[in-house]
Formats: sequence, structure tokens, C-alpha cells
Amino acid sequence: MNIKNQVWGLMLFLSPLSALGQGGQTQIVGKLPQRYNTQKIYLNYSLDNKLLRDSVIVQKGSFEFKVAIAEPLTAEIRLGDMQQMEWLSVLLKPGKITVDSKDSLHNAIVKGDSDVLAYQKLAKIIKENSYRSTMAYFKGFSIKDMEKQKQYFVKATEDVRTAKEKNNKSVFQFITENPNSIVSLLTFKNYPLGDNLIQNAEKIAYFEKLNPSLRESVLGKKVENVLIQAKGLSVLTNYIDFTSTTPEGNQLRMLDVLAKHKYILLDFWASWCGPCRKENPNVVKAFNAYKDKGFSVMSVSLDQDRAKWLEAIETDGMPWYHVSSLKYWDEPVAKLYNVRGIPQNVLLDNKGKVVAINLKGQKLYDFVGKLYQSSNN
Repeated sequence: MNIKNQVWGLMLFLSPLSALGQGGQTQIVGKLPQRYNTQKIYLNYSLDNKLLRDSVIVQKGSFEFKVAIAEPLTAEIRLGDMQQMEWLSVLLKPGKITVDSKDSLHNAIVKGDSDVLAYQKLAKIIKENSYRSTMAYFKGFSIKDMEKQKQYFVKATEDVRTAKEKNNKSVFQFITENPNSIVSLLTFKNYPLGDNLIQNAEKIAYFEKLNPSLRESVLGKKVENVLIQAKGLSVLTNYIDFTSTTPEGNQLRMLDVLAKHKYILLDFWASWCGPCRKENPNVVKAFNAYKDKGFSVMSVSLDQDRAKWLEAIETDGMPWYHVSSLKYWDEPVAKLYNVRGIPQNVLLDNKGKVVAINLKGQKLYDFVGKLYQSSNN
């Protein structure tokens, strides 16, 4: 995963999303130090999958937002853009919410009903986990030497990943301790649900901890549908054989590929898929490290344009097996494996047994390495 994407994932952990509950008007009344006077404060949130942004000018140390909402949702009160680290996450519900600070928006105290307070408690934990690594990320842009900047971002990537893992644990702990809280459902959808580094089975296990009334709500059903759609590869225990077309126009059978290697990563991608292209260097890294030990990759593309498919293979340096029917989402192999989104992958041994599913980034490299260490190969 690209470092910028990871940081945005941290910053948007408490980003806007729709929830459940009663509609009405939310009033946010804020008090800030006088130095904020004449500055513009933004309220970012979304309705019907559309990102909305309100703004007001701080006057005499005060600001106010009024938002008509049909359901509770999360929002972000921010001073300036994403790189200006003055921001605050809030849960919007009908009624009055106060934001008060004697030093900065960053340290403001939010008050409201029990759900607002519960959300704020979790938001504070998340912010503490991610704030430092996010600040460090933006600092990297000030490094003019490209090689030093590259080295800097290697560590920054690890710091961001560690923060994300801490955030996951915080949300999962909150869900376990508060299965009846709307905050549990909101934050589950907002962060762990879309994290490809978390196995779908683990997500399902925590979703099922939620009170049935939450799972049966409109938002709960939306979350459930996402989990069901992601189950395609996760329910596999053994490979499904297929034959498809290589870039040279030849037919290649999965069974024949398995017979030649100790482990095969069956990888679903496309040249037009941004996250796939950003993930390709990680696959290349694993391939180069373990190809001489019997590891290889078979990439199934959901492309339509043959020229773009071949160009992406060459540009990304992917010297392994490739097949595609060039039928986009009608790709037969993707349908066979019930692939609903890309990138996705499944690691198989030479007997066709599923060893792991959806390994991404450093986890792919580490996991394959541990397999060879355990087998002394």
C-alpha cells in the first residue's frame, strides 16, 4: 500500500459516513482562543456518499454550525487542509454539541449525549495513535534529497502501519466491550471494514459481536453486504482449476503451474486498478526473494484493453505467469473465485491447498519467508 494512502487511512479513520437513528438538526457551538478570530473553520461530512463541506468564520472566539441530518453520522471539524494538523472528529446527532478549548482546536473538549461522549473517547485514542506518525509523514516532504526522502519514508511507512494496527485493536476492543453501542457499528464500518490487511474472517467475527438490532439496521445490512461480497476467496480451502489465455495467446492451466512450484500466489488485478498497481512492487519483492525456492505468481487480469494490460506488465516489472480473457468484470476466472473487488490474492501450495488469503504489502513478503523457514528450504 502506498504511504500516502496509509496516512489518509489514518487521517480519515473517523471520516464521514451514514449511520442509523432519528433525524433532526445538530447544533455545534464552539469556543476557541481569540487568536482564531477571522479564521475559517470547516465541517466535513458526507450524505448519500457525497462529501459535503460547510465553513464558518470564527468571530469573537466563537463559531457555530447547524446541520440537518436524517441519521447520525461522523464528521470532522478542521482548520485548513489535511496538512494543517488542526482537526477534531465528532459524532453528529440531533441536539446540541459543544466544542471548547482554551489553547487549540486540536485539544478541544467535545460534549454531548452518551453516544457523542463514547465516540469522543475512542476518537481520542485513535488520534493519539495516529497523530505522531501522520506528522512525521508530512515532515518527509520537506526533505529535498530524493534518496534521503525515500529512506525516510521507509520508516514512515512502518510507523503508519503500526499506528493503523493499534487503531484496529482499539476499535475491536471497543466493540467487544460495547456491543450495543452505535459507536461500535460506526467505527467498524469506518476503518477495519475497509482495511485489506485484516482477514475477512476476523472482520466477520467482530461484526457478529454486535447486538442483533445493530446488525439488522440499515447501516448494519450495508456492512453485512460488504462482508458477504468479500467472502469470495475467504471461503476457499482448495484451488479451483481453470485454463486461460496468456499474453502470447497460449492456453495455460492452473494445475500445470501448481505442479512446477512449491507455492503459487494467484493474484487478481488490472492495469486500471490504482491499488493493484501500488501493490505490485510488494509482489515483485516477494517474487524476487523466493523465486529460486519454488515461489511464483500467476496474475489474472480484469483488463479489457490488451495493449494496456501488456504495458502494465512491462512497466511494473512482473516476470511471472499472466492470463486474462480481457472481459473486465466478466473475467471467467474472477467469477470462478467469486472475486468482487481487486486487488485480491490467494496463496496456494503445490497440492492446491489454500495457505493464506489477501496478503498485502510487507505481510506478503514476511509470510512467504516464514513458510520457507518452517520447511527449512
